[in-house]
Amino acid sequence: MDAPPPDRDAAAVASRDLNAVSEVDAAKRAAWRQKVLSVNQSIAVSDSRRAPAPRRVRASSSMSAPAPFPNSYILDTPYYRVEGSLITLKLSDGARERVPDEKMRVRRERKGEVNYYYPVQLEDPTHAHWLESLGEMLAKHVLGRPQVVNGPKWRLAAFPRFYGLWRQKKGVVDDGNEPRTDPYLYGSRTVNKFRTPLEFAEHAIWLMRGMPESGDACRCRYCVGGFPPQKPITARLLGYELDEERPDSEERGEERKPRTRQLKPRDKPIFAKDYRVAP
Repeated sequence: MDAPPPDRDAAAVASRDLNAVSEVDAAKRAAWRQKVLSVNQSIAVSDSRRAPAPRRVRASSSMSAPAPFPNSYILDTPYYRVEGSLITLKLSDGARERVPDEKMRVRRERKGEVNYYYPVQLEDPTHAHWLESLGEMLAKHVLGRPQVVNGPKWRLAAFPRFYGLWRQKKGVVDDGNEPRTDPYLYGSRTVNKFRTPLEFAEHAIWLMRGMPESGDACRCRYCVGGFPPQKPITARLLGYELDEERPDSEERGEERKPRTRQLKPRDKPIFAKDYRVAP
């Protein structure tokens, strides 16, 4: 009996190796999930033991929500790390070149108008606002621990790798008006920029869950396709229902009117009112 061709033997060996690797990966993922579940169960038990006796009052949802992890608690997973109320994302879809380039950073004035970008500093309140808002959304939708009243604030330790917060300064430059400034989050390979923390929240949740390609795929308005309105996504993240009887302009298919700013000259004369009675 002739021996099988060498290429078939190689294919059979490669198939067996691939199956073995898949089984090892599946076993590692199962063990990691079991470890996370056991840790969360132990935390829930310890929280229940320390909790005071319940009072016969009607508590709000924020009061009955589980508290953030203790400051000494550390949860380290392949996708993220939690230390106390600080969340660190280990995965990123960012790229170094996906930020405003050198030309966009140069301040040029043309016909009395400017349009340029500059990075938002770490000590800027806007930077802290983004990280705290994202930490609250990640804790609520991934860890299952919403923010509680008078509790430690959830916070994202830093933006994913190659992500950065930039501020655009655009508008007319004169003595009476200051150009408009807006912060944007740059860095994603697939999204040009995110305008608000809630726009980026679903993308951050997707990163924290391991960037799955199916099932829990990214549900931000830029990744789902069709560019849906942000209102339903915001309602889902914050947990409230929309008023379906009053859809916004995007849902009605109307074009959004451009925002304009009326210039008010400072040297406009002020006339006194004449209170004299006519004869």
